[in-house]
Amino acid sequence: GTVSPKLLLKVLSLFPLDLGETSGHALLQRSSFLSMQKWVSQHSAETMAAACASAFVNGDLFERTNDWDPIRGSTQLERSWGASIVLLAALSSSSAPSELLWPAIHKGLSSCPSATVNWHKADKASRATILLEFGCKLELLSGMGNGDLVVDKQTQQMMPPPPTVESLLSNGTSFILNHVRSLTSARKQ
Repeated sequence: GTVSPKLLLKVLSLFPLDLGETSGHALLQRSSFLSMQKWVSQHSAETMAAACASAFVNGDLFERTNDWDPIRGSTQLERSWGASIVLLAALSSSSAPSELLWPAIHKGLSSCPSATVNWHKADKASRATILLEFGCKLELLSGMGNGDLVVDKQTQQMMPPPPTVESLLSNGTSFILNHVRSLTSARKQ
């Protein structure tokens, strides 16, 4: 039978993504994660991962509280579910989990310019940065799904990221910097 997406995410949240000195790839090769991959693959994981990532960024997976507060920041529930969604993408049978995550990350981080002015839409940007954080920690994010990252064949050096990726990363960095500035100014008051 089909498992509810929320139930699946709750189960995955029982496996914290504490990497320590371990690489994301090595973590996913552990027997507990390989067993989980078999179980997850029986539940339309690819479709569910992409849909959950989008719903997560929109805030549709849990009850919304008030507007996003730069002092409070993301809740522990948001961080836990964001990590679970990234883990779901990693455990899906997809050859490119990056393609499952980038559309939602793009959606959230593209709202950053307006979010940094008055914190409107900051909740989406915050949740998108959670997906970005855990996607990077597990070494899942590539250009796949958001413009390919290209390696120069002669020098074997990675070329600069495509403008869309560069713009998103710039938006995310600006969001984080403005968040830090607001925390610093709030502490001074």
